[in-house]
Amino acid sequence: GRIGRLLPITPMAAVGAGYGSAVAVFGSAAIGAPVSMSQSTASALVGAESVVGSYRRVRWQEAMRIVSTWLTTFPTALALAALLGLATRR
Repeated sequence: GRIGRLLPITPMAAVGAGYGSAVAVFGSAAIGAPVSMSQSTASALVGAESVVGSYRRVRWQEAMRIVSTWLTTFPTALALAALLGLATRR
C-alpha cells in the first residue's frame, strides 16, 4: 500500500519503527484501546526516519494522504455502524 511510497526506509529507521510500533500497539492493547498496526507502523516510520535520517526524506504529500484517510475512516465507520445498529434494532 501507501507505506512503501511514504519514504525510502533505512535499516536503522526500520528497526526503530518496528520497536516503536510494537510498543504503541501492545501499550494500547494493555489499556484496552484498539490501534491499527498499519497506522502505528506508518507513524513510527515517519518518526524514526525524521530522527535517524532526515525529515526531508519523508514524502509529506503521501503522509498527508494517509492522515486524511485515517481521519475519514473513523467517523465513516462509526456512522455506518450506528446506522446498521439502528436498522437491526428490535
